[in-house]
Amino acid sequence: MFKKLFKSEDIRRCVNPNFDALPTYGHIFYFESSKEFIKGKVVLDVGCWTGQLEHLAYKSAKKMVGIDTNQQAIAFAKKNLPDVKFILARAEKLPFSNSYFDTVLLIGVIEHVPKGSEKEVLRQIHRVLKPGGILILSTDNKNLLSIIFDPAYFLIGHRHYSMKEISKMLTETGFKIRKKRFVGNVSGLIYSIVSLFFKYTLGFEPKYLQRVKKFLLKEHAKEGFTHLYVVAETIKTN
Repeated sequence: MFKKLFKSEDIRRCVNPNFDALPTYGHIFYFESSKEFIKGKVVLDVGCWTGQLEHLAYKSAKKMVGIDTNQQAIAFAKKNLPDVKFILARAEKLPFSNSYFDTVLLIGVIEHVPKGSEKEVLRQIHRVLKPGGILILSTDNKNLLSIIFDPAYFLIGHRHYSMKEISKMLTETGFKIRKKRFVGNVSGLIYSIVSLFFKYTLGFEPKYLQRVKKFLLKEHAKEGFTHLYVVAETIKTN
C-alpha cells in the first residue's frame, strides 16, 4: 500500500478536505516560531499547498501571498481563504518583482523542488526579498532516525539535508544565517506515518490523533533532530 501511495503522484498530490483544511501541529509551530517576521510584513509562502499556514498567519501579516504548483490545492485555498492571494507558480521562477517581500517562508518545500534546482530557488527568493529581508526555511534533517522513519526516502528518493548543506547553499546564494536549530523527535515521526495511513486509506483523521497534537506541538518546540529550522537574512550587493 505504501509503495503504491508514494510512487503515485496522483494520490500523493490529491487534496483531502478532512486533513488539508486546517493547520497541523507543524503549521502551528512554524507560525509561532516565525510570527515576529510575519506581523505587519509582506509575506510570501512558497509551497503553500491548501493554505494551512495562511489560515494562522494572514491576519498578522500586512499582506500574504501563497504559491504552489498544484492547481487543486490552489483552488481549495482560494475558496477557503478569499482574503489571501494564492497563485499557481513554481519556486524556480517566482512571478514577482525584485525586492517585493519582507519575509519568505520555505517550510517543508526545498526537498520537493526538482533535484539540482535548490540554489535557483534560493536565488529567486533572494531576488524577491527586500534588502535585509528574511527567509525562514525548514526541511528534513539528514539523520539516521529521521531517514529510517521516512518511507518516501526509500520508495521515491525523498531528500534530506544536513545543516552544513543547507548553510552552504544559503551562503552561496547571498544569505546570512541569523538563527539555526534542530527540531522534532520520534513522536512526530510516528504521528506522521500514522496520519498518512489514515489520510490515504480511510480518508479521515481519528479523534485520538487530534488530541495528541498539543503534546506533539510541545515536543516539536524542544531541541530535536528530525528537521532543520533556519532563519536567514538577505545580503544585497550594489
